[in-house]
Amino acid sequence: MQAPERQPASPTFAQWDLSLAINVLSRFEDHWQRVQLEHKIESARRALERFPVDATQITRLHNGVMEIDRILDSIQGACNVIELTLGDSVRTDNEIRDWHSRQCKTYSQVIEGYMSAIERRLEHVPTIIREWYDSISALAPAPEPQEYYTTIADYYTTNQNKAFNALSQRAFIDPDLKALAHRLYENRLSKEEADFTSVHQEESQAYFRQLASCTSINRPSLFHIRDLEESRYASFTYSLTEALHVLRHSFSQCHPNCAFEIDRIVAQGRLRLVDGTDQPDLCLDTPFGSYVQLQFNSSLPSVVSLAHELGHAVHQHLHRNSYRASHPLNAVDSETWALDFETVLIDRLTIDHPDFSPVLNAYRESRRIEINHRHRMLHRFELALHNPSIQSPEDVNTLWLNVNRLFYGDSIKLEADFKHAWQEVHHLFTAPFYLMVYGIAKERADTNRPTQSINQRYPTKEH
Repeated sequence: MQAPERQPASPTFAQWDLSLAINVLSRFEDHWQRVQLEHKIESARRALERFPVDATQITRLHNGVMEIDRILDSIQGACNVIELTLGDSVRTDNEIRDWHSRQCKTYSQVIEGYMSAIERRLEHVPTIIREWYDSISALAPAPEPQEYYTTIADYYTTNQNKAFNALSQRAFIDPDLKALAHRLYENRLSKEEADFTSVHQEESQAYFRQLASCTSINRPSLFHIRDLEESRYASFTYSLTEALHVLRHSFSQCHPNCAFEIDRIVAQGRLRLVDGTDQPDLCLDTPFGSYVQLQFNSSLPSVVSLAHELGHAVHQHLHRNSYRASHPLNAVDSETWALDFETVLIDRLTIDHPDFSPVLNAYRESRRIEINHRHRMLHRFELALHNPSIQSPEDVNTLWLNVNRLFYGDSIKLEADFKHAWQEVHHLFTAPFYLMVYGIAKERADTNRPTQSINQRYPTKEH
C-alpha cells in the first residue's frame, strides 16, 4: 500500500492537452461558422416574436436556444483552458474573443426575451422547460459591485498593506453586502445556514484540546499541532497510479459512468499536476469536458484532493449528459457532491486497509473540522471585514486573532506571525463569500450523502 520513493510528476500530467480546446476555437476561425451562429441567434430572436403554444414547437425552440448556449460556453471554455495552461501572458485570439463577446451580449437579450415569454405562458410549457426556467430564475443578474470584485485580486499580494488595501476596496465598493446577498440567492441559502455557531466553536476547541493532550508541551503552538496532525497520516501514501485505480474502483460503485469518465480525463490529457502554492487545485468545467489541476505528492490529503476534483469532474459529466444538462449547478450543490466523493474514497480505503482505520478515521474527523467548522469561522471573519470599525491592517490582525481563538480555543498558542495569516486566504480576494459554501456543503454531504442516490438522479441509458 505504501508508495515507493516519491518521483517527480510524470510528463504525461505536466500540462493539459489543448487539442480539444484548439479544435473548438479553430472552428470559429472560419467566417462561415461565425455567420451560422449569428444566424441561429437571430432566428431564435425572431421565433420569440411569435412564441408558439404547441409543446412540441416550444421544445424545438428551447433546444435551439440551448444549442446556442452550449456553443458560446464552448468558446469561453476553450479560451479559459488555453490561458490557464499557457499562462496569463498568453491570450487567445482577440478577434475571436471580441466576436464572442458581441454574440454573448446579443444572446443575453434573447434569453431575457425567452424568460419573459415563458413567464407569460407557463401553463403551455413542458415540465423540463419549466424546471429550467426555475433554475435560471435563481441566477439573478449580479449586483453592480460584482464586476469590481474581479479586479481586487490584481491589487492583492502577500504584503500586509497591499492586502489590506484590497480588502478595504471590497468594503468600499460593496458596503451593503450585495455580493453576499447574491451568493445566498444563487444557492438558495439563508444567512443563518452559514453561521459559525457555539456548537461549531465547542466541537473545534474540543478537537484541538484532544490533540494538545497528545503532546508533552503545555499549550503547544499551532505550528506544532498542525505538524502533529500531519504526522498522523504520514504512514499512508499512494502513488498516482494507485490513487487513480482506487478512485476508479470506488467511484464506479456509485455509478458505472464514473470510471468511464476518469479514464477519459486521463486519456484526453485533462488531468495535470502542478507545483507551487500559487497554482490552486481546481476543476474547470466546459461543454467538451472537465479539466482537473492539482498538486499531488502521494500523501493522504493529496489523494483526497484528487478525489475531490475528480468528484467534481464526474459529477459535471453526469450532469452534462442528463436531461437536466441545461440547468446550472450552483456552488453548494457542486461542492456537496465533490465532498461526498471524498467520503466514498475514504470508505473504500477503510475497507481495503482495515489496519489503517484509525489513521483514516483521524483524517476523516480533521477534514470535517477543517471544511465545516473552519470555513464557517473564515466566513465570520470575512463578514466582519465590512464593519466600519476596521480601519487599518492592525484592525484586521486583531479581528483575525479574535475569530481564530474562538475556533482553536485557549489550549493552542497562536504564533506571533499568525496575525498576518489572513493574507494567505486567497478566497477573500478572488471569490467573495465563497468560503461559506464549503461549510454548508460539508454538512449536507455528511447528512444527505447524494452519491447514495446517484442512480435516481442520473440514471444510465439502460435505466
